[in-house]
Amino acid sequence: MASIVHGVLHGRFASGAWAGEIAQVTHSFPVGTEDPTTTKLVNANIEEFSYNGDSTVGDNATLSWQTGFDGDVDVAAQTAIATAYRNLAVGFSPLQQGTFRWERVTLSVWQYDALGPGQGWGQKFGTSTFNFKSPVLGNSGATHTSTLPPQNAACISHYTMGTGSRNRGRIYVPLHKALDSSMLLSSSTINTLNTSANAFFDAIAAVQVDGGAAKLIPAVVSRVHQTYSTITETRIGDEPDTQRRRRNARVASYTDLNWP
Repeated sequence: MASIVHGVLHGRFASGAWAGEIAQVTHSFPVGTEDPTTTKLVNANIEEFSYNGDSTVGDNATLSWQTGFDGDVDVAAQTAIATAYRNLAVGFSPLQQGTFRWERVTLSVWQYDALGPGQGWGQKFGTSTFNFKSPVLGNSGATHTSTLPPQNAACISHYTMGTGSRNRGRIYVPLHKALDSSMLLSSSTINTLNTSANAFFDAIAAVQVDGGAAKLIPAVVSRVHQTYSTITETRIGDEPDTQRRRRNARVASYTDLNWP
């Protein structure tokens, strides 16, 4: 049995001064019988669903894939999730440099209570990889005023009807050439991000699992409490955020100077 589907959209800079800088946009999706577009739950228990190992190879107009799990979230559902992620990448792409490209989606299933107390938050099972046949490229003709450093991004916050940090989530979207003359995210940039995120949630909510008996839920998941709350709102501030990580897991090089 498994608890959630975990999706990761992978991107990177292919050339230039930022070669090696990577970006990842991640979500965790529980499975539920409710319609997440009309029923908004708060701190609902995460339900288990079945999975099994698989080695299906597939191909369509935009994706090629190797699946590592099947079951209630079958290959058709996984393909629909990967397609939703690719469309999300297309929505983000006008706001990014031409040297940046989204390249693939990985999906995995996790069991939250697979490990005992103090041993971690769960166990990862098989991973499915969906490669984009053609990378989703940034916009080489973008004419925004200023370029963000690679460690900065726009933050899309996810809100629910619940309160506290367990009921709020976020993703970071790398934005380059996306600031206005005041060094802020413009209203058009914010609208593009919000629209893309909400279209993505629409697509995820339409994915059928367990033979149509259940759905994927766009939600904020609490790993500690093993609960989820349905997303009701996306919110974006006009200030860019810092992701607080080192590029591509690079180890910093330090220079020392004795004093006095």
